[in-house]
Amino acid sequence: MSQHRWRFVLDHVAYACPHFRVLHAKVNRPDGSAADYRTLDFPRPAVSALLRDAGGRVLLIKQHRFIVGRDVWALPSGGVEEGESIAGAAARELLEETGYRAARMEHLISYYPTYGVSNQVFHCFLGHDPIAAGVHDPNEVERIGWFSDAEVRAMIRRGEIPDGLSLTPLLHAALALEPQPADAAARCARVLPDERPR
Repeated sequence: MSQHRWRFVLDHVAYACPHFRVLHAKVNRPDGSAADYRTLDFPRPAVSALLRDAGGRVLLIKQHRFIVGRDVWALPSGGVEEGESIAGAAARELLEETGYRAARMEHLISYYPTYGVSNQVFHCFLGHDPIAAGVHDPNEVERIGWFSDAEVRAMIRRGEIPDGLSLTPLLHAALALEPQPADAAARCARVLPDERPR
């Protein structure tokens, strides 16, 4: 193990609820000095779904996010349920929040949105060939809309799409990047305290 690594010493749970835990961690920096950290442990990853129609338009949802006090446009997204695959969660969230299914879904990108303070993982999927299969959940979504790439870029410039679980896959798609390799989702996994270098 390199001498130039942060080393985890110990931690304890400072707070826990069904959605996350706050951990009080003690670490040693590369120079040997000690530091205290408070980190967030998320037991389940989150997913988003970027669905395109035959004309290349993107399906977005409009929501009110009370935590930040804003109406926003976003990709359908949510948490992975116990025992659910990430692909299954993305398909479920797409259906619940838009009333659409995708004839085909592929993994696009996985990443840690805030790895300086948490082990939360986001997995984003790209859906093709939409199939109308119901209606959106009015408790979660005010309305849905199909937007061209030019319209999405304008919405991003105006700050109407402010969350990372939407911005990252939308910008990935705007750059016409290839999906990440097949093992990317597995490499971008939740790290538990007992798995950290000591």
